[in-house]
Amino acid sequence: MLRKTVLSFIFTVLAYSLQANPNSNLSANKGVLNLGISNMLDNTNLKLQGEWEFYWYQLYEPNDFIDSKKIEKPLYINVPKSWSSQKVNGNKLPSTGYATYRLVVHKKPDTQKSIYGLKVSTVFSNYKLWVNGKQVASVGSVAKTKEQSNPDFSYQDIPFVLDPADGSTENIEIVIQVSNFSHQRGGLHLPIYLGVYSNIIAATRWMDILNILIIGIILVIGINHLVLYFFRKQDLSNLYFGVVCLVMILRNISAGDRIITYIFPNINWEFLVKLDNFSGFGTIPLFALYFYMLFKDDFPRVIKNTIIYIGIAITLLVLVTPAIFYGKFRTFFELYILFGGLYLTFGVLLMSTIRKRPYALPTFLSMFILYATAINDVLSSMSIIQTAYIAPYGLVGFMLIQSITINKKSAGAINENELLSLQLTHEKENLEHKIEERTRELKQQHDELLKHQEKEQLQNWVNAGVAQVNEVLSQNKDDFNALSKNVLISLLKYLDAKLGAVYILNDENDDNPYLELVTDYGLSKEHKNQHAMIPTNSGLVGATFTNNETQLLTDIPDNYLAISSGIGRATPKALLLVPLCFEEKVFGVIEIASFNAINTYELEFISKVAQSIANNLNTVKMNERNLKLIQQFKEQTKNLLEREEETRQQLEELQALEENLHARNVEIENANAEMGKKNTEIEEYKQMMLDIMDQIPGKIYVKGPDGKIIIVNSEVARYYPGKTVNDLIGTTDFDHFDHAEVSKWWEKEKQIIESGKPEIIPEDTVTDKNGMVKVFKSYKVPFFIKTLNKLGLLGFQVDITNLKEMEIETTKHKKNLSKLEKDFKNDKLFLNAFMTETPMIIYYKTIDGKYQKASKSMLSFFNINDINDLIGKTDYEIFAKEIAENNHNAEQEIISSGNPILEQIEKHTIGKRAELLINSRIPIKDEKDKIVGILGISWPVSIVKGIKDKIETNKN
Repeated sequence: MLRKTVLSFIFTVLAYSLQANPNSNLSANKGVLNLGISNMLDNTNLKLQGEWEFYWYQLYEPNDFIDSKKIEKPLYINVPKSWSSQKVNGNKLPSTGYATYRLVVHKKPDTQKSIYGLKVSTVFSNYKLWVNGKQVASVGSVAKTKEQSNPDFSYQDIPFVLDPADGSTENIEIVIQVSNFSHQRGGLHLPIYLGVYSNIIAATRWMDILNILIIGIILVIGINHLVLYFFRKQDLSNLYFGVVCLVMILRNISAGDRIITYIFPNINWEFLVKLDNFSGFGTIPLFALYFYMLFKDDFPRVIKNTIIYIGIAITLLVLVTPAIFYGKFRTFFELYILFGGLYLTFGVLLMSTIRKRPYALPTFLSMFILYATAINDVLSSMSIIQTAYIAPYGLVGFMLIQSITINKKSAGAINENELLSLQLTHEKENLEHKIEERTRELKQQHDELLKHQEKEQLQNWVNAGVAQVNEVLSQNKDDFNALSKNVLISLLKYLDAKLGAVYILNDENDDNPYLELVTDYGLSKEHKNQHAMIPTNSGLVGATFTNNETQLLTDIPDNYLAISSGIGRATPKALLLVPLCFEEKVFGVIEIASFNAINTYELEFISKVAQSIANNLNTVKMNERNLKLIQQFKEQTKNLLEREEETRQQLEELQALEENLHARNVEIENANAEMGKKNTEIEEYKQMMLDIMDQIPGKIYVKGPDGKIIIVNSEVARYYPGKTVNDLIGTTDFDHFDHAEVSKWWEKEKQIIESGKPEIIPEDTVTDKNGMVKVFKSYKVPFFIKTLNKLGLLGFQVDITNLKEMEIETTKHKKNLSKLEKDFKNDKLFLNAFMTETPMIIYYKTIDGKYQKASKSMLSFFNINDINDLIGKTDYEIFAKEIAENNHNAEQEIISSGNPILEQIEKHTIGKRAELLINSRIPIKDEKDKIVGILGISWPVSIVKGIKDKIETNKN
């Protein structure tokens, strides 16, 4: 069956490979490809092969070809082919350099606007491409020097439009600039295809689907064999084949259209080339290991090791040197793959097939398919033959055939084991049948003898059990708990019982002795808790202890006792309680529960070992008690000695303390003097901070979480009748104003403190001590008070009374204006005043990051001389790139989520000065709830810290 499958696959692949491309004979001649009036581009993708115009060490653009006098005489070289493999004037071109390719395609004119496309494979190492004078693609950086050149890979489908309305559509001019300073192969070494863009895309999609399908098949096969190796590590062939599959996947994603670049578009070019070459040249050693595990008799170890060592050397050379260096040895690498593959295929696998080794034929055929399809693709890409690319099918065929072979081998081994097992079972059944017949005959002749033997066996069982228990008793002589545990387990195992417990008399309290559960086997936690201590006159255990009689219960109620496991529970069939006696005095009880009935010989066994168990347990218990008393005596003696030593040391310490007391008093007096000096400095600093706050326009105050005033400036005191700044500290607004009015303020302020969110109050009405009604614009911000370890409130109010009066006066003269216009003007006036006077850094940006408004404090903080130097610009034009990136990311997060970012600490460097800012960014929305800008409010940490220090000083 396997052989038929392999042969069918071979014939299918050969039939597909022999399908020649109908357009394969079309070839360019001296830079021109003439398609005549055929419609072949409508149905197929045309391979642009043949002679292209070639301008060595020239980078021409399409405009340069308008005047032929400006350009050199072209050379003609074959495409696809690396320029390093071609000769000009008898001299072979170097691998590094730069050049311009040009091809003109004559075709049938289009009658309507059409979209065509070019499929461009890998170009070493970068290129620019123009079609009919328009640049349509650029990969890497084309340059005339290595320093300016930047290599890159990109497998592209490039669209371009031909429109009869724009001019003639008969000619397609293709100009490609190529430079290479990073690889041993330069230029257009892979085919370029021309066709209708939809056909180009369809071909690419088909190749992607095929590659993904191949990767999926190989991945499943590889993981399957790695899992097989995990469960059966003796067969290394599964491991090596699984690794071969993974390397083949690596080859598939790093070569051809380089699928890995879809996942990692910014992958390093040099690293990608290393993956490409490693996955190509590094497969031969893996194949050698795999085939060696399958056919050791036909694969000499010396040759195997030689192949592996050469492969390791090639791999190391690829990994540690750049592509431009190890590319010099590419011919040697390809010869290594060629001869290594030929030897593995014909020197090992063919010989194994001739010698009729198991599974050698399908292995040889699969390897032959793989190499035949690979050679077909190489010859086809070199235009030596005209066939389809079938290497992916060969790879899948190889993997599938090998997977089937290995699985068949494993299945054969399993089937053979099952057959042997079946034969063994049959032989066993026949043998058992013969033994039964013979036994029946012997039983009839020797009934009496068998009865005697049975009795002797039971006695031997009892004696063996006694010996086993005595062996356990001879161990753990110094550990009562371990001994009792081991004895119980030994008894239960020998009796095939499932549950047991040992109770020992605890008579430390003579007035209230009880039986203590010292060890158990199989008891539930609930049962152990309920029966940890049993009175000597309570229950079956107490009755056994008191009466010194063994009790055997066979009719146990369902709810009395249960033996449970993880999957169920059941009532035992027998419950045995045996007293433990030492010198005719009971000092414990053993309780055993079993699913089996307890027979007479088992009772005899228990009665024999009970005395030995009692003697040994009592001896060990007494020894432990004596050791415990000795240890307690030693510890008490040690404690007395330690206390005596501690007393002596304390006396010495008291004497030393007395000697140091005088010196400490002197130090305290000096410290008090120093503290007085520091207090004076603190008071002076406090007064300086108050003076600074008094110079700030507007009202500034800080309140605690209970509403008590911690610090204010003199502007605030003006509104409290007959009060100074010091009079206000420690009081609340309830102490100075009407409770009903204050309650409204305080409720709002409590909400701000509890929510942790700042609030801007456009209008706050306050009556000063002269009875004048003032209007303020208030900024109330939650403020962490370090001394209280709680949030308080920082308030800043700007007097807008005059502004309000101006608004009222303006309203009287402009009644015909709409309310929207009034609000806009008032807000604009307020904003200008606020942006000029506020100490906060405030700005407004549009959603594209351009500044529209900024406070005077912001200009001062960032050393910006004129507002016009800021307006209309972005952070990238003003600040360092790192700061601009952070601002941009934060603003994009706000625009995406619609939520503000509050109290975010960020670092800014202005010249040589570094400052920390507490930033809050708030989205600004229009009437349709659409975000139109970002409002930023910032406090320098130095200012906030100054306020905190002042609060801390006043608190102290």
